[in-house]
Amino acid sequence: MRQVTIIVLGLGLAFAAAALVSVLQSGLMASSSAEAAGSTTAAAPVSPSGPDEVLVVVLARNLPAGHRLTPDDLSVDIIPADSKAKGIVETPLEVVGQVLTVPGVKGELLRSTNLARPGTGASIAAQLGPNDRAATITLKDVGSKVILYPGARVDVLATLDVPDGQRQRTTSTGIILEDRRVLAVDDEIAGGGGGGGVVIGDDGRRRPVARSITVTLAVRPGEVEKLALASEQGTIGLVLRPMEDGRAGAGPMVTPETIFGNAGWNNNRSKGASATPSSPVASRPSWWEIVVIRDGEAEQHRFPDEPVDQDN
Repeated sequence: MRQVTIIVLGLGLAFAAAALVSVLQSGLMASSSAEAAGSTTAAAPVSPSGPDEVLVVVLARNLPAGHRLTPDDLSVDIIPADSKAKGIVETPLEVVGQVLTVPGVKGELLRSTNLARPGTGASIAAQLGPNDRAATITLKDVGSKVILYPGARVDVLATLDVPDGQRQRTTSTGIILEDRRVLAVDDEIAGGGGGGGVVIGDDGRRRPVARSITVTLAVRPGEVEKLALASEQGTIGLVLRPMEDGRAGAGPMVTPETIFGNAGWNNNRSKGASATPSSPVASRPSWWEIVVIRDGEAEQHRFPDEPVDQDN
């Protein structure tokens, strides 16, 4: 009797466990099906349901003027076809890399009239603040590798010949502008053709060519004139700064004397001067000598040099 009771109890527990496992499996399957359906719905692309609707591009977040668009900045939406105005962008890929010329807000329809190609006047103007001016300079005879890029922070160097007060001119170099933002970099090679700054001659040899870079900087009012004068009268150079470095780096003007020292520089100048002999200055003699030859004999006569009075 006791064995029968134990067997019946064991069978009851087994049936209960089997029912519990079945219920758990059903719940997991239902949950998995719901998650799969949800992910399928989320991944499904947005598309118009009929000819009365069109797909348009909208901003995915708030963006400032001058921002260069990336795929993460864009989204798509569906609007009635009759409400679509001219210039509304329909394909995200066609505007990636372009620059917003006006600020935009999340969900705003993107219009082609509010976009500009990088490096154009409209895209540069969109990056200027209320107290900014765009000034363009040309860097000549630069190397084949350029470290400048739009958005970089630079210091501006000027090398000029300045009078030293002794009717001579001394070459001086100094920082005239600090921590200015690069708006655009236009790489040009004189004569065209590219080639990384070299050309292939008739003999097959590679020769460097004149290479220049046009750089547009954001400067302040009053600095445009300084930059223009330095570009006209001397040579301009740019020094790349760390992006987060706000420290002032300008020091006194650098001259050959500050590099070599006054004694060394004057010694070099004196050596250069002695290497070039100066022309002797003819002096007026204090007497004149005349040689008279008579019958084969020479007679020498000297006369003092006296000024000759001329009648007025």
